[in-house]
Amino acid sequence: MKIDQKNIRVFHFLKGEKSEKIKQFIEKNYPILQAYLLLFDELDLELEECLKKHNLDFIKIKNLKLNKDKENTNILDSTLNSHTHKETSKLDFSNKTESSKNITPDKKNSSNKDLADSATFGNKINNKQSKTKVFKNLIRSGKNISHSDDIVIFNRVNSASSIKSDSNVCIYGDCDGDVECNGEYMILSKITKGKILFNGEIITPNTLQYKLNLITKENGKLKIQDILSL
Repeated sequence: MKIDQKNIRVFHFLKGEKSEKIKQFIEKNYPILQAYLLLFDELDLELEECLKKHNLDFIKIKNLKLNKDKENTNILDSTLNSHTHKETSKLDFSNKTESSKNITPDKKNSSNKDLADSATFGNKINNKQSKTKVFKNLIRSGKNISHSDDIVIFNRVNSASSIKSDSNVCIYGDCDGDVECNGEYMILSKITKGKILFNGEIITPNTLQYKLNLITKENGKLKIQDILSL
């Protein structure tokens, strides 16, 4: 029998919350919630139809025991108040374990020339001198990177990791983790499971059509370009 142990990120809706309030939250945030397993202490038919409509993964808790503390007793309220700009609740199990299977970096998604061209483009956009953090190795699950200046990653970002920058973010490998970028631009290759925010806007996998995507904002609207054709 083959068993593969995985980290799972969950959103736990606690007993006592009104069904209508939860539905409003789901209707507003379902693109982000698609990256989570939703756990419910209580679940009525109307709420279940709403979950199925948005193709969300969910279960009603029967025997699963979750550790609760003061930080996550009001998960729903704290998340509603934060809108989608930051995560204020603990979204995974307290006794989380790393995957027992070694994870090896995927093959590079682009040639060295592509990386050089895109990196040069990034330098042209941001002419100011900054304390850029550069990562050439795999970003493993559980690693959290937060930096006030630019972050450049030339490898894969695994699930259950997070990247946050007040400036620009460039990721040239596949991205399964969470990313929050509040700079002038972001460069992404491919995203799958993670939650991606660019200046408060949600970036979903189907919006990235190119091998390397340049994400900016123009007149308050997202603009995504093929960086290799510029």
